[in-house]
Amino acid sequence: MTRSLAVLRLTLQIEAFGLRVRLQNPTDEPVRVWQLGNSWGGAAWSLRLTTLDGARVFTLRPSNRGYTRNLPRFVEVPANGEADVELTPSRPEWTSGDDLSPLKEAPVSVSAVLEIEPTPESEKHHVATGRVESAPEVSQVPHSWLYGASPT
Repeated sequence: MTRSLAVLRLTLQIEAFGLRVRLQNPTDEPVRVWQLGNSWGGAAWSLRLTTLDGARVFTLRPSNRGYTRNLPRFVEVPANGEADVELTPSRPEWTSGDDLSPLKEAPVSVSAVLEIEPTPESEKHHVATGRVESAPEVSQVPHSWLYGASPT
């Protein structure tokens, strides 16, 4: 039986050059989520970036890369335990389709979203499905986690 992602709690931590998402599992059963480095996992993660006045909202996600081999890899969050996932949105595979330059000069609210659609692969590998989102965290300029060491 496939579990629901709704049982997990995501906590976002903004670090200098990336984001750390802590997945906390308060249940008595382990919960699996797709690992970021495969096609299922890459499609599962996104970031919602919102200007503090709420006027602009951007969605940033890893774009589909040309995978030459795809193995079903997942992160297993232990029962009553936690696991961390590192996100590096300054890397080229993270795209939004929008011009993010308005975010360079102002604080921004950031939320991590994990959304896994039910598929035959998620069923076969007992990967949780559904949607869960972290509480927003405020990032102050210069957002090096988004733009890298020297924003242009």
